[in-house]
Amino acid sequence: MDVTVVIDYGSHTVKHTSVSRHEKNAALEFNVCETPSRAYVDGDVLDVSRFGRHMAELLSDTCHADTSLTISLLLDVSLPRRKRELLLKCCFEMLDAKRVYLGCTASAALYSAGETAGISLDVGSRGVRLVPVVDGIVQTSFCEDISRIGARACDAVLRQYIPKADEPLLLALKSDACFVGDTPSAPPTHLTLPDGHVVPTPVSAAVCGEAGRALLFGDHCVSAPDILQFAHQKWLLEFPSLNQWVLAGGASRVSGVQETLCSAMQHALVPAAFTEMRQLPVFDPLRAATCGGGIVSQLNSFKHLCVSSEDYAEEGPHRCV
Repeated sequence: MDVTVVIDYGSHTVKHTSVSRHEKNAALEFNVCETPSRAYVDGDVLDVSRFGRHMAELLSDTCHADTSLTISLLLDVSLPRRKRELLLKCCFEMLDAKRVYLGCTASAALYSAGETAGISLDVGSRGVRLVPVVDGIVQTSFCEDISRIGARACDAVLRQYIPKADEPLLLALKSDACFVGDTPSAPPTHLTLPDGHVVPTPVSAAVCGEAGRALLFGDHCVSAPDILQFAHQKWLLEFPSLNQWVLAGGASRVSGVQETLCSAMQHALVPAAFTEMRQLPVFDPLRAATCGGGIVSQLNSFKHLCVSSEDYAEEGPHRCV
């Protein structure tokens, strides 16, 4: 049986789904699974050997031994070429894939909204990434990577007040209590943990606001909204039709994040003939890239976008990336 496994291997979690070529999903709905990442060293550097071992374990649970496996691997736009070559080698030689597609999480997030052009804003664990995509092609030289903010910075603030906070509590705080901007009129007094348990909110609304602010604002005048506004103005000089954007990443679901970034877009200086910026809707920002990768895998042209095992054996990884 031919099966395509779509993998978005982030620094915090791995999102993956499997798609059978014989059972095309007409509704474009995918069962996306999520599990903690194991392949990042010190939270920033992807270790290919660890990636291979982790993926072998995940694939053994989802694919039969006689499966003809195609891997659609969605990568960070900033991942070095050498690391991409090693990942391709790992997919063929360690995971025994028949075909491999190396995609980009930024463009895949746009695909999940049915578009091939726009701005992809990813509010993730390690920071905020701004990526312009034109006709499905990531404009790498125009990307903006804002570090020292994001979910990891938010967690660091919360742990100052709750030193022993575990991952489920931090997740519940970010989902239900933290915010960016004005204080909510009715801050939650209790939190529902992922396992269903209800606990009192352990910090004040002021602390939740401080932690939420760390998602988009950092030390030394680091401001994701300001950088986004400036970058958008710069991109319009090169790509005048860049008038839509998609918000992705798990931390983008924190209250106030969408409104703050949308305001930055609306206050950018744009040409007089420019149409209003439009935010593209996605069902779940956390899984947007994975769903977009699933959509691409069902295209009739998908096979031609992949590197086959025969091409890999003949050309080697450095010629196939």
